[in-house]
Amino acid sequence: MSDAVLATPLATPPAVAAPQPVPALPPLFGRVEPLEPARHAALRLDRSAGLGFAARANAVPLSIVELPFAARHFPIVFASGPVPMPLAVLGYRAGENLFVGADGSWRAGTYLPAYLRAYPFIFLQPEGSEKLLLGIEPDAPALHTGAGEALFEGEQPSAFLKEMLRFCSDFRASLEETQRMAIALKGAGLLEEREARVEFRSGSSARLNGFAMLNPERFDALPDETILEWRRRHWLGGIYAILQASGSWSGVLDLAEAKAA
Repeated sequence: MSDAVLATPLATPPAVAAPQPVPALPPLFGRVEPLEPARHAALRLDRSAGLGFAARANAVPLSIVELPFAARHFPIVFASGPVPMPLAVLGYRAGENLFVGADGSWRAGTYLPAYLRAYPFIFLQPEGSEKLLLGIEPDAPALHTGAGEALFEGEQPSAFLKEMLRFCSDFRASLEETQRMAIALKGAGLLEEREARVEFRSGSSARLNGFAMLNPERFDALPDETILEWRRRHWLGGIYAILQASGSWSGVLDLAEAKAA
């Protein structure tokens, strides 16, 4: 990918093409602006700033390639709406992320979703355009002119920024393939709306709603030709991971109980 991609719109690669735009992602971005050397040449990204920006996100989106890794640590549900997307459940209460410590560190030994690794970068697609622009959250705590990885070397993207560009491009392409899979699951009637009420030992409770879950019985009843088609599209590994993630609810509950204690 050439250095010029940050100064001019990015042509969407064929592998990134999608039938619909990727749905809105969790509200971690207060505002976004296109990344430009004229405006952002002095900026650096300091990863030591931590993940405090995600401390109030009780769910984040997952791409299909992440599902087997995330299923070991988080329950996986689907956002309700016409275009569902799989989400890692990170907390039972609104504004609660049980995996971010008070110092902004991520819980040791647990998977860090790619959406959080990509922050504060995100691709922008102007309405009515097939072009993509790499954008940033200019108010992100990790962005400043002090310590950290330089974004530009003169007017050219730094090696670090080129790597982030590749990472964000791959992540977006994977999200769009995930969207195709989720639309197929919904179209096959496999997603059902759910509401969960959690009772804590302390006597308090929490309610989760506005999500859907994959119904394993309906999945098992699918015609063989559907399973073969989804295997050809390399979706089955992700689907099985989503089903296995149901065993992760208890782990998140334990974290919630420990925090309450």
